[in-house]
Amino acid sequence: IDAVGAMVVFEDLHPDKTSYRRYKTHYENNDYASMQEVLSRRIAGGDALPDLILMDGGEIQVNAALEVLKAAGIKPSQLPVAGLVKNDKHRTKSLYYKGELHSLDAYPELYAYFGRIQEEVHRFAITYHRNLHGRNAIRSQLDTVPGIGEKRRMALLKRFGSIDAIKSATIDELTACGIPHSTAEKLKEILK
Repeated sequence: IDAVGAMVVFEDLHPDKTSYRRYKTHYENNDYASMQEVLSRRIAGGDALPDLILMDGGEIQVNAALEVLKAAGIKPSQLPVAGLVKNDKHRTKSLYYKGELHSLDAYPELYAYFGRIQEEVHRFAITYHRNLHGRNAIRSQLDTVPGIGEKRRMALLKRFGSIDAIKSATIDELTACGIPHSTAEKLKEILK
C-alpha cells in the first residue's frame, strides 16, 4: 500500500495548482504521524508559509499540525491552524479553531468554499495514490520476469499499454519489441 499525503493551495478564493504538493509518507497505518510528516516536509521545503492551514479533521488533526509548527518555532499567532470537521454524511459541518467548534450553517458561502477545498485536496491525493499504485502494480509483475529490465519493460508498456494487453500478446508480438524468444516465453508463463 502506498501511503500518501497532499496539500492544495487556494489564493484569492481560487486554486493555485502550481503550489500543490504531494508526498509519499512512511506511515501506512498512522494518520497522525503521516499528517505530521507531510506538514514537516512542507515547512522544511522552503516554500512561503501560508496565511492559514486548514486541516481535514478536527481537534486531533489540528493538534498534530500545532505540534509540528511548535517544533519548527512557529507560533499559532504567526500561522493559524483550523480544522474542517465533517458530519455523518462526510460533509463539512463546522470549523475547529482555537479549541472551539464553529458551525458553518449560518455561512453558506464559507461552507461551499471549504467544501470545494476539501474536494480538491481529496481529488489531488486520490489521483496521486492511484497513479502510484498503478505504476507499482505494473512494475512488480514485470520485474519478476528474468531478462525484463527497465528498457524492456518500457518498450512493452509503450507498445501494449497494459499488463492485460501484454498477457494477450503472442510470442511473436513480444519478440517484435526486442524481447528474446526465451524471455518472451518466461514472460507469458509468469503472467498466466
